[in-house]
Order: sequence, then structure tokens, then C-alpha cells
Amino acid sequence: MQRREFLKTLAVVPLGADIVESVTPEKFGAVGDGITDDTAALQKAVNEAVGKRLVLSRIYRLTSAGLTIPSNSHLFFTNNSRLELLAHSAKAYQILRVHDVGDVLIENASVNGRRDLNSAVGGEWGMGISVCGTTGQVRIINPVTANCWGDGIYVGSTKTQGYCEDVYISKHQAENNRRQGMSVISVKRLVVDDPIWVNTNGTAPRAGLDIEPNKNTDRLDFIRINNPKTINCAGAGIGIVLGALTGAADSVVDIRISGHEDSGSAVAVEFVNYDPTAGNISGVIEFLSPTSKRAKSNGIAFREWGLGRLRVKVLNPTVVDNNTSASKSAAASAPILISRALGSRNTYLMGGILIENPVVQTPNTAIVNSIVINDFTARATAIQDVTIRKMGRMPPGAPMFMPNAVVHLEQ
Repeated sequence: MQRREFLKTLAVVPLGADIVESVTPEKFGAVGDGITDDTAALQKAVNEAVGKRLVLSRIYRLTSAGLTIPSNSHLFFTNNSRLELLAHSAKAYQILRVHDVGDVLIENASVNGRRDLNSAVGGEWGMGISVCGTTGQVRIINPVTANCWGDGIYVGSTKTQGYCEDVYISKHQAENNRRQGMSVISVKRLVVDDPIWVNTNGTAPRAGLDIEPNKNTDRLDFIRINNPKTINCAGAGIGIVLGALTGAADSVVDIRISGHEDSGSAVAVEFVNYDPTAGNISGVIEFLSPTSKRAKSNGIAFREWGLGRLRVKVLNPTVVDNNTSASKSAAASAPILISRALGSRNTYLMGGILIENPVVQTPNTAIVNSIVINDFTARATAIQDVTIRKMGRMPPGAPMFMPNAVVHLEQ
């Protein structure tokens, strides 16, 4: 399936068009009183409802064993219905497990990991919805994932297949998850429309969205994130971490994130840890019109971001009133930052970045520089191939700071 065909298919296939019959979990012994352990009855219902529409209309409690969703499944949650974990001590779980299957439709799912009832110490792998190794279309419409020990939604691989394929997620709401609102590890064709990722906190990276492969053979192929909102995440609103993707196998990255708005996260957008000398990564990452409001530190930050064949374009970014933590550090207070930290041992060149029409609006007197581009180590390795095009509005008295960088300024 070509990319254009994939998007066209997602747009025109009517939800529930292939429904033959509706069934309920109560037919298979589920109680749905918000107290009883319904795990076994729900799994039986899911298994028996293949090819049908399983309608969940109550509050169902589960153990951390969660539910395994087969191919050709359709789960429909009515208003106020949800899946909620019982007290547990699991460092790892998947409440809804969509692994090595295809042709799955999940509508209006609400899952609650009840992190307040988890007595585990450590761990970070408790997932609300886990989509891994899928080989046919998976559509997840209006999901809510809250209070998970790890991520609200996780998209990755299995031992059977090293990536997911053809995943569409619409209007995901994630709140108070411990590690991420959503993690993207390995996928071929992913579209996410209008998500809201709120208040991620607990264990690193603590991002709204984290795009972070686990190994060199993972894929980031045709990822489109449209109009995401991130709010008050303890880490980045959106983080892109590519360290594990480098290696013997060549990788081509294709990511476009459009219309991102962040409010109050530590950093709105953060690029981290790309070493081009460790392997061959090519392709393009694009951020179109991102907006950062009241970030605790930077609006947009590149840390240890190497100069290789991979290109990054940040077009029409706006940073409003960042550095609410009032840091005096040139790096931590910068609205836009491209840097290597003082204690870093890396020596590879950094760059490969285009920033077009940046706008910085802030009355914060802690802002000294509007854009900081610097290797803060004693070696001061040059930062090359950075282009700033069509400089927008900058706060008075906050010039660019780029003592050891080769920056192209274009009108």
C-alpha cells in the first residue's frame, strides 16, 4: 500500500461498516460492577466476538494480565464504560494487547492503570494500549489512557515482526501516565490526529510523546502527528531520541509533526542523542508551526544532535514566555537551543538543522539570548550546517549567542 493510498483508506472507510452482529461481555459472564474481577470473562468475550462488535457498557475490573485482542476484532465502549486495573504489583503489563494481529478497530476505549493501586517498586512498562508487530490495519478512535505505570499507548515491535504497520489513532487523551503519554518505537505508516497528552510524570523520560527506537533495526517510516497538544509534562512535550537507531543497518527516518502546541512542560520539543558516526541514518524530521508556551526551560532544544545525512526542519516555531523556572544558565534559559553540555565527552560535529521564521515572545527578564548555539565543553567542537531563515520577532536585548557555530542567516 502506498502512502497516499493509506491516508485515503483511513479517511473513507466507515467505522463499523463490516459489522455483522453485536455482543456484550455480560453474555460471557462479565459482571461490570466496578468491583468484580472480570478478566477471564472479558477475555472469553473478546475471543468469541471475533468478526462481531463487542459492546462494553460498564466498568470492568481486570488483573494486570490484561486482554489479548485477536485479528478481526471490533471493541466499542459506550459512554462512561472503562477498563480499570485491580490492585497489583506489576512492573510490566498491557491492559489492551494488540500484538501480531491486524484488522482491529477499537472505539472510545477508556483504560485506567490505577497507578495508585500498584505496589511495585521500579519498572516502567505498564501500558494502557500496546500495539506491537501488527501486520494489518489497526484503528484506535477516541481512546483515553490514564494512570498507567508506563505509557498510555505504546507502538513497537515483537519477536515475530520488528515493526507495526498501518496504525491510525484519533483523538487520544492521555493523563497522569508515569513514563509517556505515547511512545513510538518502531512503525511503518502511523497517523495520529488531534491527541492531547497531559501531565506525564514519574519516571524518565516523562514526555507527552516520545519517539525513541530501542535498536538499530527499528523503523520510523512515514510518521504523521497532526495537531498534538502537550500540557504540563515533567519531561519534553515531544521528545525525539535516536541514539539506539544508529548501527550497522542503514535507517531512513520520515517524521512530520504539524501544529504542535505545548503548555507548561519542561521543554516543549527536544531532540536528543544522535551520533552520526555510530551508523548511517538519513531522511527528514519536520516540525511545522510548533508553539511553546510557558516551558519551564527551553521551547525547542537540540542536545548532542549530530551532523549527518539526517536533516531536521523546524518551520514557523513560536516560543512564548519560556524559562518559567527562572534559570540563570544560558543553555537552560534559551528559547531555542542547539548545544553540547559542559561535561559531554562526545566530539562529533553537530548540525544539519534548518529553523525558519522563528518567533520569540517573552517578557521574562531571565532570557539573555533568543537563540543559543554553542558547544559548552572546553573542546568547543564546531557546530556546522545550521540555517536560520527569515528571523522573526525577537525580544529586545536578547541577541543570538553562537561563539563556535557556523550559522547561515538567510532572509
